[in-house]
Amino acid sequence: MELTTLEIRMLLKCDEGLLKRNYVSQLYKAYSAEDREKAMNALINYGLVEAKEMPKPGAKITPVFYRITNKGKAWVKDYLDNYPK
Repeated sequence: MELTTLEIRMLLKCDEGLLKRNYVSQLYKAYSAEDREKAMNALINYGLVEAKEMPKPGAKITPVFYRITNKGKAWVKDYLDNYPK
C-alpha cells in the first residue's frame, strides 16, 4: 500500500496517542478539508486507524477521536526502522 505524505504524517501523529478530529483539522490546516478527510478515510479503510465517537454529557456535537490500530503500529515501526539515517 502506497501512502501519501499527508497520510504518513497523520499516521505518525496518531502513533503518539488518541487524537481528536478538531485537533487533526487544526494541525493540518495547510491542506484543504477535503484532502484531510480523504487522507483520514484512506487510513481508516486500510485498517491503520480507527475512528471512535465518544459522546460527552451536555455536548451538542459528538466528538470523534482517532486511534492507531495494531496494524498501524506495525506499519509505523517498519517505516521508522527503514527510514534513511
